[in-house]
Amino acid sequence: MNYLKKKNETINIRKIAKQMNGSYSIIWEELNMFDNINDYNASKAQKIHDKNKKQCRKYLMLNSQELSYFLNEYNNFGRSPQNIITSYELQYNVKFGVCFKTMYKYIRLGYFNLKKEMLYFKNKKRKTKNGEKNDNRGVLINIEIINNF
Repeated sequence: MNYLKKKNETINIRKIAKQMNGSYSIIWEELNMFDNINDYNASKAQKIHDKNKKQCRKYLMLNSQELSYFLNEYNNFGRSPQNIITSYELQYNVKFGVCFKTMYKYIRLGYFNLKKEMLYFKNKKRKTKNGEKNDNRGVLINIEIINNF
């Protein structure tokens, strides 16, 4: 362990980071969780990390009324998610739980038994040319796929 120390016998964080193939700043933040570097305990650090991660996680904000309204309008009348959310906000004077982009993402991923085939093409009722090649319904640009909700 002497090779991980500096000349003045203190811990060399950069060498530790190089050994672990990690970033200097990440190891520095880990060590700064505690008052003294010698008090560092990996299991305590993991508990602190899990607690902080729980506090910043976003959860689904749809209630049952919003979801039933959305499913009714989408499946029975074939309206677009943006149109449905706007009409919900006008009708109930309450902000809808999620953004319309999130609802497009849910449709694309197949959540809540929503089917992409129900979406209209932009400015058209049916797409007649090029068939399935240019099927871009529900596709959003620069959106990360979230598999865990």
